[in-house]
Formats: sequence, C-alpha cells, structure tokens
Amino acid sequence: MLILQTKSSKMQLGSNAVVGVIALLVVLNAASVVSAGTAQIMGERKVWHKITLTWKGPYVKENDNPSPFLNYRLTVTFTKGPKKFIVPGYFAADGNAAESSASEGDQWRCNFTPDENGTWTYVVSFVKGDSVAITNVGGTGTHFDGDNGSFSVSASDKQFPDFRQRGRLSYIGARYLQFEGTKDFFLKIGSDSPEGLFDYADIDNTPEIKQGMRRSWAKHVQDWKSGDPTWQGRKGQGLIGAVNYLSSENLNALSFLTHSFNGSDGNVFVYNTPEDKFHLDVSKLAQWEIVVDHMNAKGLFAHFKLCEIQSVAFWDDGNLGAERKLYYRELVARFSHLLAMNWNLGEEIINPRTVIPIINIKQFATYIKSLDPYKHPVVLHTWPVYMDVKEPAYNAMLGYPDLDGVSLQSHSEQYTTFDDAKTWIDRSAKAGHQWVASSDEQGPWESGILADSIDPEHDSNRSSVLWPHFLGGGAGHEVYAGWNFFPQSDLTLDDFRARSNWYAQMRRIPEFLNGFGLPFWEMQSSQSISINGQYTFYKPGTVYVTQLNHVKTTFLNIGNDTIGYRIHWWNPKRGGELQDGTIQCVSGGGIIPLGHPSGPEYEEMDWIAILRPEFVCNGTGNPYLEGPCKGVHVSSRVDSFDRFSESSQMELNLYRYPKTSSTNDVGVKMVLNTGLCRCQSGWNAAFEIRGNLMTIALTMQGYSFWVKCLTPWEVNAESCRPLLETLDGKQCAVSGKTYKSSLSLSPWSKETPPSPIPSTATLVPTPNPSSASVPPSPPTRSPTATPKLTTSPSVKPSSSWTTNPSSVPPSPP
Repeated sequence: MLILQTKSSKMQLGSNAVVGVIALLVVLNAASVVSAGTAQIMGERKVWHKITLTWKGPYVKENDNPSPFLNYRLTVTFTKGPKKFIVPGYFAADGNAAESSASEGDQWRCNFTPDENGTWTYVVSFVKGDSVAITNVGGTGTHFDGDNGSFSVSASDKQFPDFRQRGRLSYIGARYLQFEGTKDFFLKIGSDSPEGLFDYADIDNTPEIKQGMRRSWAKHVQDWKSGDPTWQGRKGQGLIGAVNYLSSENLNALSFLTHSFNGSDGNVFVYNTPEDKFHLDVSKLAQWEIVVDHMNAKGLFAHFKLCEIQSVAFWDDGNLGAERKLYYRELVARFSHLLAMNWNLGEEIINPRTVIPIINIKQFATYIKSLDPYKHPVVLHTWPVYMDVKEPAYNAMLGYPDLDGVSLQSHSEQYTTFDDAKTWIDRSAKAGHQWVASSDEQGPWESGILADSIDPEHDSNRSSVLWPHFLGGGAGHEVYAGWNFFPQSDLTLDDFRARSNWYAQMRRIPEFLNGFGLPFWEMQSSQSISINGQYTFYKPGTVYVTQLNHVKTTFLNIGNDTIGYRIHWWNPKRGGELQDGTIQCVSGGGIIPLGHPSGPEYEEMDWIAILRPEFVCNGTGNPYLEGPCKGVHVSSRVDSFDRFSESSQMELNLYRYPKTSSTNDVGVKMVLNTGLCRCQSGWNAAFEIRGNLMTIALTMQGYSFWVKCLTPWEVNAESCRPLLETLDGKQCAVSGKTYKSSLSLSPWSKETPPSPIPSTATLVPTPNPSSASVPPSPPTRSPTATPKLTTSPSVKPSSSWTTNPSSVPPSPP
C-alpha cells in the first residue's frame, strides 16, 4: 500500500492505484515539479539559474502608510538534504511592473538560485507587524504564510561567458574568489565608471535632479541584439547594448551606485522620491533587475556600491537603524540571486568629511551578511590618503569576519598599487581573515585612466598601475574614468568605446596568468628578491614572474632554489607569444641574472619575464657566478629622496664573493647603468659619469659609497638602483652576453630517461645571442591544454580565461 502525504491530508491507495500514481509522478518529474504549493514558479529550473516564486497576497500600494515594505516580511526557506538557504522576498506590485510601471498590486515574490541538481523543498513565512521587515522575529502570519512545496532542477546548459556555466562566485577565505561549479579562480577586469550607470532616461522615475548627468546610452543601441531583453517596447536597448559591448571586449565586471542622491551624479535612488526612505519604486527596481540579470548572463560581475561619500550619513545619521536596515534588505531580496557580485559598503564611506565610527561599519557588514543567503563578499572602499584615513580604517577592520575584501583607491601618485595590494593581503592573512584586494579606482582623482583620444598608448598606467596590482597578488582592476575634467569622464561617460585601447591592455592580465597556466592563487609577491626592486610574483620551484619597468634588466635572488630555469619574455603591451632573451637558461640558485629581451621591441618601457623549470636548463650554471663578472655583487638603497628637487641619494655596496682573507683586494674598474636616472656626483670612489653610465674605479673587498642622482618625476626613486655593465673591460651577462653549457644535451623522452648533468658544467660566453643553440624542451607529460614553455623563440598563450587548479600539470622534474 502507498501513502501520499499532502499539506492537508493523507490518502491510502490500494495496490491497483499504485501504477497510476507512479505514472503521475513520472509526469510531474518530467515537468520538473513535484509539489508547487500555491506558488507560481517561473524561470528555467536548472542549477545556477534564477527561479522565481510568486504568491498572491495582500493588495497594497507603494505609498501606503504604514509602509508595506516595512510592515510585511516574506522569507522563504529552501532545503535539499542538509543544505538550507533562507531567502528574503519582496513586494512585486502587479508582478509585471517593469512593463506596466505598476505601483500597486497583490504579487509577492522571491528569487532563488539552486546550487545542486535534484529536488528542492520550500517553506514560506509571511508575516505582518509593526516594522517586522527589519527583524527576524515577531509578526502575525497572514495570507500564504506556511505555504510549502517542492520542485526539481537539472543541470545548466549555458556556455561561457554566462556565469551559469561556472556557478556562484564565492569568497573561500583566499586572495581570489572562486566559482563553486568549475572551481576556477576569478581575475576581475571591468569598468568602475560610470558610477551613475542607472542614471538612465529609459528607467522609470529617474528625474534629472542634477542637469546634464542623465544618460541615453544611445551610442550603444547598435550593440543590442535581437532576443536581448528590453522593457516597455524598445526601452533599455542602449544600456543592454552597453553590457553587450563590454562583454564583447572580454571584460567581466561593471560597477554602479544604487544611491547617488546628494552625490556627484545625484539622480540614482531606489525610492519613489529621493528622501522618502520607507517607500520604494517597484518598477524602477524591476528594470534594474533586468539589466543586472543580463550582466550575469554576459559574464559581467555586478559591483554594487551602496552609497558614496556624500550620502553615507543619509540613513539614520550614519547609524544602523530602520532606514538603513530596510534599504539593505530590499537590495538583498531583489538582487542577491546574482551569481557574481559583491556588496561595497560605499564609495569613500570612510573619509575625513563624514566620520563614521568603525563599529558602525562593522555593523553594516554584519547586517548585510545576516540577510544574504549566499554570503556574497562584502568589501570596503575608503578615501585614498594613506596615513590620514586609509591605513587606520583598514587596520581597524583587520580580522573582522564579515568583511571579505578591500576596494582600493590609489592616491594621486602612481607606484602605489603593488604596495596597496600586497600590504592588505599580507596584513589580513596575518590577522586570520584573508582579504580579496581589487584596484577599483585609480588616481589622480581628476583624471583616472584617460580616454584613448587623450592617452592612446596608456604606457604609464599599464606599467605602473595595472600590472603592479596583479603582481602584488591583487584580484581585480576596474577602470576609473576620472571625475569631470576630461572627455568621457565618470560623470559624462556614455560610450565605453572611448577606452577600447585600455581594455586591450587589461585583457593582457588573464591572457598571461591564465593563458600560460600559472598557479597565481599559490604565488607570492616581493620586491626584495629583485636587486633593483622590480615587482616579482613567484612560487619557488614552479615559476617566477618579474616585471622590468623603467630598467633594462634585473637579477633575482632565488636562494636555495637550485633547479634549472628557462627564461622567456612577454610584451604586456602587445601580448602575443613568449620570446627568447639574451639569457635562456640559469641554474644553481643564489642571485641569478635575467638578461633582457632581444629583438626590435626591446625598447618598450616594460616587459614581463617568466622563469619555469625545464630539464635542459639543469646544470647550465649561472653566468653571474661563473662568467667574467663572477662573484661581484652590487646592492643599493635609496638613502634619501628630495621630492622638490627630484633628487635621490643612494648608498651603493659592492662586494666580491667569496671574500678573500687579505685586507685589501685588487683594484677594479666597473661600469654601472642607472637606467632612467641621471647621476651627477659621488663620494668615496673615483667617478666618471656620462648619461646613465657611471665608470667607477675602486678597490674591491667590501666597499660603500654614495652617489647623487636626479629622478624624473614619473620614475620611482627605487628604479635608480644600478646594474653592472662591465668589469675590467669585460661585458657582464646583464649587458647582453648569453652563456650556454658546453655540454651536448639530448632531448628527454618517456622512453629514454635523461642522463644526469654534472653540476660543474663549464660555461662559455656566446658573442651573438641569436646564434646560441639551446636544446629543445622535453615533451609535456600532461594531456591538458595548458601551454608548454619550450625553448623555441615563441610560445603562444592558451585562449582559456579562467584557471582550474586541477587542470594545471605537475611541475617538470
């Protein structure tokens, strides 16, 4: 006998009826519904898709008093086995408000995104009471309270870049967010501007309170495609087209304010009227929902900025009261179903103008986390001035469990993004709650990243802002368009094509890190292992990545990492293939030279070196240790820097290793290259200075001397550290000589294991780098598509844009 349990009764069926019941269940399962209760279920019932449940409830109006938003609370609990999601719901007017602009109705709604196949059950809590929406207790059940049912979901059929192909993007306690479905780590590249994205003429109730700010997005109507969403006829085509365009440029993030009233833009707010904090505009929010849903379908992360500096105290005078709680709840209820998003507590929410206590900031973060069923990341953005505001604020938030990241704003000077990312990544890890760091606003504030019409090459921002952030362990870059002094600024931007050249520069980041299969989530950052302070991102024994920025070459101190490394170079401006340089192999650990790129593009202002283990490089030695410059080490530090005269004074220390037992070593003559810095005079040695070359005669044992140099305004004083060019008339490896092993190496194969190579391999200089013969690399041992670094002149990156840790092949022996 089969017993069916319904909400109101039990039925006992005889054996003759069992067959019919089974047939009925098969039909219901085919329709992906087991028991719908009284809810109308809309949307594709698939994993990671938005499934919307709607009920008929009390008929209310947006402007009713008491407020229907404040005095009703809809909460739906979804369960599958041990999993449970408690999801807040919302008033939906007539259920079609985006089309009808309705402000009243009896439809109440909840959005849910399941994370597993199979059958999910739901139970509804719908209560009425005084301010019950902002509490988790109290209220009297009404209308459809207690409704319950179930539905089944199957696998998603979506394809990249749709986030439904990858799953929810989650904070996992690491430096990078990770997709729950594919386990890929996320590198964010997108647009921070315009913050007034929703200041759009096609959206209901968006008055032009501040004249000249409202957008038509007319220049992106051409990017709208047949089948894309709109509302009320052809409305929305411009903004939907803008989303399409950014996706076509392979960007993956877009930022926007949900409240700009009293701010720079002034025209964006969720309410019926800007200052009525208890009555929301349902049709406006429904139209926003269409846009952000399309963003996720096109692979664009939604960066919600909940307020800005001018409005941080708009709710409850800067406290967590009824106004702010309702605002947060409505946003979570209507938008937390998105798969890739974060909650930014506010643009410059901590600033010297409006002092919000840190305890309040913590309360804001905790309240949002308590509402959000999916625990999307909560991040903090501050005023950019470091010592006055930024550092004290972030220090006070370290270790707080409900803050997951920092949305970093650079100061007016460049060369801060590496330190900014590394500082807060390291400090937060030490405090026990790792932050995700993203460069979301670049200084100076008045210009940001200029449009292509003004700065078509973007060399300075690429080399000194974009790449340093990611080499510092940063997880994202959103381009800020500057305030309002230049064309297509944050306040006037209506055509994303204005920065298409910069988008190409941004794309180089995932092209490199993902395309060459680097385990960036396991790598660490340092300036100190480069003798002239170049930004380095590395995992010992696996990979070293170093930027050459305003210098011709560098050395890396890799300590006891004695395996053989193959050196390739990559052009971050032009992308393309890996290239050989003047030194192809190093081994033996210690301080190793990288040489520099060769070929006509070497004069580009920045390059990326990548070192990965290859068997053919084992035992090839280190020209720094075994060539004509053997044992000579040059170290330096900037002793002082005068910003007004743009000069720096450096202390240089020269040593020969191993040190001899005699008090005085032999006299030597050497030439040092100071890169872009121009030195004028020195002390404690005989100097001859011509341009960026210093000829110095001294006695070598261990000697310190000082030199005074001029530093161009755009060059970091740290970049003045010198590099050794010649020693007693002999060119050193850094000046372009290539050293190779005199042994004959055979390619490694699976059938014939390689013979050991003696560690005492003799090194001979090769006058012409292009003629240096380097044996071919061994074949890859993994069937994965991760690109293999070979000794051929060029290696192309993979087209993959996300990295799955499980797909990275093992390191070579």
